Amino acid sequence: MGPANYVFHPSSLRCVLRTAVGIIRLIYSAPDVETPLHQTISVDYCTVISGKPLVTLDSGESRTNLPGDTLDYLSSFYLSHYGDG
Repeated sequence: MGPANYVFHPSSLRCVLRTAVGIIRLIYSAPDVETPLHQTISVDYCTVISGKPLVTLDSGESRTNLPGDTLDYLSSFYLSHYGDG
């Protein structure tokens, strides 16, 4: 595979880096933005760099995440709320 492909999506303020081993996404969010309930189709890892996103599973279980926390999504249904933290 050639060099990684870099794509910027201004509508979601998301940077995507496609490599031979996977996809790296850097997501920025404005305060008080919530994603719809959705499901990953892959194994995704998310490391919080700043802020305090609240992740809610379809079971209703919620957790506020802090900088340095790493989450793994294994084909789960979830939504994220990005507060002003």
